[in-house]
Amino acid sequence: MCFKSKYEDKFTPIIRNIDLEENKRKILLVRFLEEVIYYDKKAIYTEFFFYFFSLIITIGSIILPALLSIQNINFSEDEDTDARYKDRVYWFSWAISLIITICNGLIQLFSLNKQFISYIGVREKLVSEGWKYLELCEDYYGGNHKDNFIKFCEEIENIKKNQTDREVGFQKKNNNANNANANNANNANNVNNYSNEENV
Repeated sequence: MCFKSKYEDKFTPIIRNIDLEENKRKILLVRFLEEVIYYDKKAIYTEFFFYFFSLIITIGSIILPALLSIQNINFSEDEDTDARYKDRVYWFSWAISLIITICNGLIQLFSLNKQFISYIGVREKLVSEGWKYLELCEDYYGGNHKDNFIKFCEEIENIKKNQTDREVGFQKKNNNANNANANNANNANNVNNYSNEENV
């Protein structure tokens, strides 16, 4: 999928025209601007899938009870025709229920709701810090771009480090949840096996 970030057009001309050595300008383009574009891309894609799955869950949750309510209604006087309609309603309801469960599972597995908020947050922090540096305001007031270059790079690295730690935290929570589900499944199987042995 082709992706074009609005921030590339905003920042690139300004970065290319500020008073900096060429190697430092390249660092800004690679280490700052590309990171902004990267997190902008992740935020947009993650937000899309979160709302897409949520929309499916919402619509499916409305349709499913309606289908279940007509499952036992007689559709015609012919028993065979009636049975076919009921069979179709049953399997259609089953499919919708499965899709709802899968979508909800994907949202929980990848923490999409938390992830896209996190990506938007880090993108906005990077953009805000970038504007402060380019405009030489707030923390960068009183110096030029050369004087504040190291300070700006340190701020960008801190933002990236905090985001990396946050993503690792999400991954650990997901792994713990998956391990807990696996243990519960194993325990359930052990109980069933034990019950079967006793019955034998």
